Amino acid sequence: MSGVFYYKEFNDHDLGDDENPLGKKFNEIIKDLEENKYTNLGGIKLIKGDGDVKYFRAKLSDSDSLLFTSIKHNDKDAFVILEVILNHDYQKSKFLTNKEKIKNIHIVNQSDKEISYNADEIDTPQDH
Repeated sequence: MSGVFYYKEFNDHDLGDDENPLGKKFNEIIKDLEENKYTNLGGIKLIKGDGDVKYFRAKLSDSDSLLFTSIKHNDKDAFVILEVILNHDYQKSKFLTNKEKIKNIHIVNQSDKEISYNADEIDTPQDH
């Protein structure tokens, strides 16, 4: 089972509840990442942000996406869920528009407990 963590300021408000289509798709993707160390759900694509920093993008709907990256945590592969990007509005992304942002994030587990990691542990995502 793979670890899935969250950017401390991750805003899940746009996902709605578990009955909302975005929330359902999000939960399916998270479950797949945890169980399989990867997901084919959401048409995963490798995208580049400012300074050619690479991220994963998963489609939550035709117009909305989930941005995440991979890290090593305790010598194991893990994922960090960064943000929901609504309406293809990638210009509003905190991460895609600021290459330094990824180096200075606080990461929490699903219980909102902060985990420690070294910014150098952030992997450059590889296309699977």
